[in-house]
Amino acid sequence: MFRALLRLCLAGILLVTTSGCWDRQEVDKLAIVTGLGIDLINDPEPYLITAQVVSPASQKNMQESAQSKPFVTTLAQGKTISEAVENFTKESPRKMFFAHNNVIVMGEKLAQTDILDFMDFLDRSPQFRRNAWLIVTPKTAKEVLQTQCDIQKYAAIGLKEMIYERFHPFSNKMQRKDTMSRLEGLSSAALALKIDIVNTDQLGTQKLKKTGNAFQNPTKQASEGREQLRLSGFSVFKNYKFIGYLNDEETLGVLWYLNEHKGYPIRISCPSTEQKYMVFLLHQTSLDLKPVIDQEHLQMKVAVKTNATVSENNCQEISMFDRENREKLEQELNKAIKEQMLASLIKVQRWGSDVLHFADEFYQSSPAKWKTIAPSYGEHFAKAKVTIDVRSEIRLSGMTSESINR
Repeated sequence: MFRALLRLCLAGILLVTTSGCWDRQEVDKLAIVTGLGIDLINDPEPYLITAQVVSPASQKNMQESAQSKPFVTTLAQGKTISEAVENFTKESPRKMFFAHNNVIVMGEKLAQTDILDFMDFLDRSPQFRRNAWLIVTPKTAKEVLQTQCDIQKYAAIGLKEMIYERFHPFSNKMQRKDTMSRLEGLSSAALALKIDIVNTDQLGTQKLKKTGNAFQNPTKQASEGREQLRLSGFSVFKNYKFIGYLNDEETLGVLWYLNEHKGYPIRISCPSTEQKYMVFLLHQTSLDLKPVIDQEHLQMKVAVKTNATVSENNCQEISMFDRENREKLEQELNKAIKEQMLASLIKVQRWGSDVLHFADEFYQSSPAKWKTIAPSYGEHFAKAKVTIDVRSEIRLSGMTSESINR
């Protein structure tokens, strides 16, 4: 009798303490969001949210998947961001599930006002990943998420892979948590990504026409051209507001200051003609920053070292076995890298936005002096004197040392 009673007590304890599936969510009841976009529009409900959702119809079988669009875009509006997200339930028969979302696209109009409210909403929600990428577009977030990616059937996932391939390994330091950390840091400035939509056929037609190629009906061809997403540089923020874009060349210049320039190409004109080039792949090996804070202005001495690999040699008169040729090429590389770095420096100083992380170096060099300049650091950064020293070394010539026709 005692044993039977003991068993009943143990069974009761196990029933109470054993975890169950009380909070389970069935996959076929969820709308899985792969991309999220937000725009600011002229409307009593100013926030327009776009969600790129995996299409259930495309998942049934391969034949139907080939005939149907792999994703659908769902729209919702609200006076606040929370209301807009909640309004998805008015049109969607499934619950919006954001945990798999990796990209957050912002329209330029929203980014120019203030992203603090938007970031506050994302930080408070348990569904949104902190390692998602923030992206600004000169178009609208709605247009970006409605554009199909040719190679990857899900545009948002294709965009994530583009980011990884273009900026790896630096892409892992461009996620939402890093952007917000920089905006809340000493410089109150940060980088985000930029995405644009281009008509690839129209661009190709324009470039070929410049070379004298004729087309039977270029206007019709351009109008029928397909639109394609293009990752094109960085977006710059200061005090939670978007202030401008860096083009591809300026973006590469910024990477030198961050010690993140890994394997990007640079070209140098041949001595005999400017129509042919030598191309090098550059691998940054070191970055040395020496800050100086005086009473009048800030100074920063930047020293960069890099190794170069010959990627392409169209200069028939240059032999990589010649020591003098190599030294001249290294000097040209130093000059080209310095020009690239100066181009990005001039722009970010004009904006007073320290996305180069100089503020961290100034603070570490003298915390006491930093307190005197911190309230107006943007103005000090804009006037800072920066000297750049670049030292390149050509280490490898690729799989062959000389040109084929030499």
